[in-house]
Amino acid sequence: MAKALEYANPKAVTMIYNKHYDEFTEAMSLVLKTSTNGINNSLRELNTRMFSLRGAHLVAMFARTPVAKEFRKWVLDILDKEAGNPQPTPEAHEKFSNKDNQNLARIIALMTQNFRFRDAWNNAIWYALREVTGIPSPYPMEVRLVPSIASECERIWHV
Repeated sequence: MAKALEYANPKAVTMIYNKHYDEFTEAMSLVLKTSTNGINNSLRELNTRMFSLRGAHLVAMFARTPVAKEFRKWVLDILDKEAGNPQPTPEAHEKFSNKDNQNLARIIALMTQNFRFRDAWNNAIWYALREVTGIPSPYPMEVRLVPSIASECERIWHV
């Protein structure tokens, strides 16, 4: 987007977002974590901020480059076309209740009760469950992922 708005500094869009983050909704922006090959074939993790059409329009509203006005018109044209073709919204998934979280914590505690460095094992299991489900901490687990959580707990138990 920085290139499209003709900013010399590629981080200019991020600076605009950071300055006005309170005006963006969750649906307007998200951060994607990607891995690329770094030096000596080491994996390098990058965070890339992506914007929806509405988010791009809002960034362009704050942009002060000569092409910002044309960019805003272009985004609005696309928004008008998309309004005629609404995209289905993903269904909301049921989240774990406090009781569900407590029960999962008890299961993990039982799995690690006889281990030395129990806290480290506890954290490792939570990390493994977060990896398997794809839900980062501190976001709540989803009920639909119980089979994945159960199979991962079973896998860890048999290690």
